[in-house]
Amino acid sequence: MTAGAAMCAGSSSWRRFGWAVNALILRETRTRFGRSHLGYLRALLEPLAWIASLWGVFVLLDRASPIAAPLSFFLLTGVCPWVAFMRTWTYTSHALEANRGLLSFPGVKPLDLVVARALLEFVTQLFVLAILVIVLHWWFDDPALLPEDPFGVLLAFSTIVLLGVGFGLVSESITLAFNSFNVIAQAAGRFLFFLSGVFFVSDRLPVDYQQILSWNPLLHAIEWFRADYFSVIENGAFEVAYLLGVTLSLLLAGMVLQRVFVHAHLAG
Repeated sequence: MTAGAAMCAGSSSWRRFGWAVNALILRETRTRFGRSHLGYLRALLEPLAWIASLWGVFVLLDRASPIAAPLSFFLLTGVCPWVAFMRTWTYTSHALEANRGLLSFPGVKPLDLVVARALLEFVTQLFVLAILVIVLHWWFDDPALLPEDPFGVLLAFSTIVLLGVGFGLVSESITLAFNSFNVIAQAAGRFLFFLSGVFFVSDRLPVDYQQILSWNPLLHAIEWFRADYFSVIENGAFEVAYLLGVTLSLLLAGMVLQRVFVHAHLAG
């Protein structure tokens, strides 16, 4: 194959990928949110319910925000990343199961289903985050409560979604070989809510606990997000290199496993 032919083939492959993902996103949007705006309202209710519940617990226990920011904002910067991670993991891990019939179309590949769901979830959760920040900023009327480093916040949020995609790819693939794996994995994953800094700051914990929790990549992700959001946090107990390493490893492992298990499953 000549260089020109290879470039044309590569360009055609990317056009197919872009067309497929775009069509799948439109389909997923109609399926998940319907034709009314009430579907988008449901996306706001989950983080709002978590924030309200945690705020009530803090008030009942007479606990203040562990940082120099309103408690509601502190909780928002933990809950929204957590919801984005879990939603992305859940939806991408069920991408094949929910849309297997679409693979009969010649232009649709298994990875397209995952990418479409991941992009839709990223945009949805980013929209939810923006709305909640705007509403709470209007409520408190304090410019200091806007993100200190918007680019850093966006980068951390994007990494959280990619981490969810990595978990989703691995879960989806292994579930094809072991049917109950996805249920067990996501049940265990929800326990991460208590270990990921959603409602605490890790550097306030005893050193022994910090060392144990440091293995949790989601803790690093949420603390990175929170550190770039608030200027009051100067030295977050997180390592971006570790988080990126785990995220990339999961994505690569997930894509390899998908080729092995998903293609074998479809062939069978």
